Amino acid sequence: MEYKSKSQLARIRTEEWTLNNLFCPFCGHPFVASATNTKVYDFTCPICDQQYQLKAVSKKIGKKLVGSEYYTFIKAIENNCVPNFIIMEYSLNNTFVIPQEIFFIPKVFITKETIEKRKPLSETARRAGWTGYNLLFDRIPSYGKLLMANDYGMISKEKILNETRKISSLYNIDSQKVKWKIEILKIIDQLDNEFKLQDVYQYLNKLEILFPDNNHVKDKIRQQLQFIRDDGIIVFLGDGKYEKT
Repeated sequence: MEYKSKSQLARIRTEEWTLNNLFCPFCGHPFVASATNTKVYDFTCPICDQQYQLKAVSKKIGKKLVGSEYYTFIKAIENNCVPNFIIMEYSLNNTFVIPQEIFFIPKVFITKETIEKRKPLSETARRAGWTGYNLLFDRIPSYGKLLMANDYGMISKEKILNETRKISSLYNIDSQKVKWKIEILKIIDQLDNEFKLQDVYQYLNKLEILFPDNNHVKDKIRQQLQFIRDDGIIVFLGDGKYEKT
């Protein structure tokens, strides 16, 4: 089949590569392509019903990634039906895809705070008024960007499944609790490998602004650190000290 543009060819080839080489990070089963013209996701897992959207870029993954239609995606977030993301940095050798880096972003880390509205297309554009979005890659904590492949090749399936298990509990709690846990993960991301409880308390003001209805922020911080410890993301060393794993 002849394709009209390089971008169209790249989209087809990266989707084919994903179907042939990647798998669901939750259960390890191969992906299945979504129905044609599905707006929000590209692949599904027939075993655990997780949905995935592929974002493939031929340049270094930066702070922002161009997304699709803004209002459709915001509605998906509000209705809790946003997909998980597969972010692929690749190069093309003729028609062969060579992945450079691939990240899996669990959907619980895709929030309105990670979505930036772009300017609508001008009135003279073919799709006048159409509004896209940017995914703010740098606002997602490192714990929400799980590496699946790099220059050295694919990360082992066992390691990917193990890393996904650490954050899978986020899928089984309500949105407010998820927000608390993600905000604490963001704070941990900014701290040294070994840190103290007092280091997290330095962010009290920020958390009080984010959660104005909570009058026991210190208690909530300690609770979330326990949950994150139970997930295996940090280790409690005693005497108010923690270490990242």
